[in-house]
Amino acid sequence: MTKPHPRQYLQWALLLAGLVLLVAAGSTLWPAALADLGTARARAGIEQWRTHPRPVPLKEWGSWREDLAKGLAQTPTDSQLHDQMGYLYGTYALQAKAAPDLAREFYQQAYTSFSQAATLRPMLPDLALNAALAADLSGKPALKGPGTAWGCRALRYTAREVTPSPYLQALPGGACP
Repeated sequence: MTKPHPRQYLQWALLLAGLVLLVAAGSTLWPAALADLGTARARAGIEQWRTHPRPVPLKEWGSWREDLAKGLAQTPTDSQLHDQMGYLYGTYALQAKAAPDLAREFYQQAYTSFSQAATLRPMLPDLALNAALAADLSGKPALKGPGTAWGCRALRYTAREVTPSPYLQALPGGACP
């Protein structure tokens, strides 16, 4: 029996490394692809809603919420899904002004989603601003401190040449270190 050439060992090692990379990529990308497919309708509807605001029937809102929840169950670290879930709750809270308790609960859910999205993408000021606004609008005393912290983060990561939103300009003096 002849001894294998060293080049064959290298080929086998490269083949094994390629298979390991393929399995790792598949285990990471497959859930993300499934979540994208499962939430495509909801994400498209929410993006259209963002660009052309309109009252959304509760049945359609519930369907979007369910799709996003399934997507988040598959990929809990997807900041865009958390952002869209926060937007979904926040805008529905605006529509629920006639029921203040319901609106406060929706704002708290929006805060939870936006703060998770901002945690996953810490240098994106819009997500931190949305978390701060949702915390403030929820009216929950327990969210006052975290809301101010998110507002400070949004202010810190807003580009110098961009005028901060009126909400950020109204932050109490000395609130941000």
